[in-house]
Amino acid sequence: MQIAHPVKFETIVGSNNLVEHMHEDDVALVGETVRRQYDADKQSRSQWEDRYAEAEKRVMQLAEEKTWPWPKASNIKFPLITIATLQYHARAYPALVPSGYPVKCRVIGDDPDGKKAQRAKRVSEHMSFQVMEEDAQWEDSTDKALIVQAIMGCAFKKTYNSSSRRCVVSELVMPKDLVVNYWAKSLETAPRITHVIGLSRDEIEERVRRGLFARVASPSAPDDASDEETPRSMPASSVITEAENEISGIQPPAADDDMPIMLLEQHCWIDLDGDGMREPYIASVRADDSTLYRLVARFEEDRVERNEAGEIVRIEPEQYFSKLEFIPAPDGSIYGMGFGMLLGAVNDAVDTAMNQMFDAGTMSNLGGGFLARGIRLKGTGEYSFKPQEWKRTDSTAEDLHKGIYPLPVREPSGVLFQLLNLLIEWGARIGMATDAATGENPGQNQKVGTTEAVIEQGEKVFNGIYKRTYRAMKREFRLIYRLNYLAKPLSGRFDYADDTGNGGYALWEDYFESNKSVLPSADPTIASREKLVQRNMTIRQLAGSMPGYNRYAVERRLLESMEVPNIDEIFPKPGTPGAQQPSPPPNVMVAQIKASVEKAKIEAADRRHQLELMENARLNQAKIMQLEAQALKLRTEAGVAENGQILALMDQELRAAKQFQDQLTGAIAGYSQIFDQMAQTQPGASNGNTPQQGAVGGMANPAGNAGVQGVPQG
Repeated sequence: MQIAHPVKFETIVGSNNLVEHMHEDDVALVGETVRRQYDADKQSRSQWEDRYAEAEKRVMQLAEEKTWPWPKASNIKFPLITIATLQYHARAYPALVPSGYPVKCRVIGDDPDGKKAQRAKRVSEHMSFQVMEEDAQWEDSTDKALIVQAIMGCAFKKTYNSSSRRCVVSELVMPKDLVVNYWAKSLETAPRITHVIGLSRDEIEERVRRGLFARVASPSAPDDASDEETPRSMPASSVITEAENEISGIQPPAADDDMPIMLLEQHCWIDLDGDGMREPYIASVRADDSTLYRLVARFEEDRVERNEAGEIVRIEPEQYFSKLEFIPAPDGSIYGMGFGMLLGAVNDAVDTAMNQMFDAGTMSNLGGGFLARGIRLKGTGEYSFKPQEWKRTDSTAEDLHKGIYPLPVREPSGVLFQLLNLLIEWGARIGMATDAATGENPGQNQKVGTTEAVIEQGEKVFNGIYKRTYRAMKREFRLIYRLNYLAKPLSGRFDYADDTGNGGYALWEDYFESNKSVLPSADPTIASREKLVQRNMTIRQLAGSMPGYNRYAVERRLLESMEVPNIDEIFPKPGTPGAQQPSPPPNVMVAQIKASVEKAKIEAADRRHQLELMENARLNQAKIMQLEAQALKLRTEAGVAENGQILALMDQELRAAKQFQDQLTGAIAGYSQIFDQMAQTQPGASNGNTPQQGAVGGMANPAGNAGVQGVPQG
């Protein structure tokens, strides 16, 4: 496609709709090229559309009227694909879409100051609020996407910033509505991606008034044309639409003004500035007349790479689609394989075998046969009987016995029944719909551990599918991450709150792509609810036997895995009103008890020693008083001159006793101080048991004893 009138690159980057800046010939050329490329991509997947239509019929159990082996013969559709799909969805949905915070953030690199963790927490909470609260349809679309993924092999999510809803939305796109070249390797490298959208005339007018679409003179409503000459927009006829009409039992309605207009939103590449290198764009074209409503650049200035001469070397386009793939297609196509194709042939064989058995049973029950020419029955035509009906005949019983020959038919084949069971069993293995997996009792002699091991071993088949879906959700969240960066708020932060007033904020700087220390991701916890509870119980046991665990986080994880409502009410966060001081782990409590016992033993020994010192001090005080009394008696009776030598010896002994008394008093005071400190650090531990300093009654103050009165100091 060669643009005759190029547009400046500065205009391309800054314009909201390039149709207003393009020549009308170039506008028509772009519209026709988009439609032609769409037809080419659609033709490349024509065989896939046939398989898609057949899969839809099998899943919806469309019972078409049969004419062989007789009109309205048995045509039962066994729900093998339906059972397998429900089994996968019942396991995948609660595991991949948790009720709390579906968006997690990985912290890359060291985080000594904790700033990365704080940023990751803000981004995780904000993006989780976006998908769970702001985008009310995100969970519903993800729910449907998992079902479509399992049946058709893939489903697509389109993530964009909605101007009408004023938030980031991520909606489901059916595989039939996203036309990509069948042999494209991925959505990122596909030359074109065309999203088929049905819009009413009011929705198109809304986009025109918002400035998103150009007001063009479409040939669908010329002023001088009659209604008979006005072409109407109708969905393109295909095997998929024909199958859907057959399933729903409706015919395409007649064209009127309320019929949706089919638009082709093509993410393509066009050299609009004429520099020889194509740029990525989004073109919105009407499918029936190739009218171009909008053409906008699909890149930002920060994604343009230039060389030293200022020439554009590479442009990284903005991506809006993510693919949830069930099983990659063996032929290498962009569309995967699901139960609708994996179990299609097996389901058809089961249907055939079952219908043959029913037809054989019908022939065996109703009977039929040959009538000889001589048999005379009243009436003409077919002869059949109703319950309790008797028919008159002109033939004798013997003639009837000889002239009626029953048709030789057999009962339904037992071999065919065994083959039917074999097909159903193998189909159930492919779809993981075995008895144990569907919740049925495997038998009375089966051990619980054995059954759990069998189920766990079988679920490993789905682990790869879970991982692919997890990667798709991670890509979807990173698209939201990018859109948050592009939608810079005036305040520089994203404030949010729910209906109850609970909310938070995230900084615009948190979404800078230059800082890849924090990256959004889906919740990597892919396990059943029972496994989560069991794992968290094990962590709880480890936290009780080893120090270093955050017991609040461990307990909260357990409650969340058990899906307990209002966790903050029954188990508040430490530091908040109503929170209680958590008890230490049992092993820590045991160590504390042992330490307390050893401490009590040491304290008891110290108290015994103190009591011994106090007893010695009491005896020594009595000795001092006795020596003082004896010295006083000798001085009074005989005088100092006569008993001077004896008084000198008694004075030495008295001095030694008082010195010893000082040592005892100091030791007792030291013990009392230690016990007082212990009582202050552990209130109530020693109350009433610690002797106070100076508690020894009758003990004189040794500091005032300078010697025995009247005895010369020498």
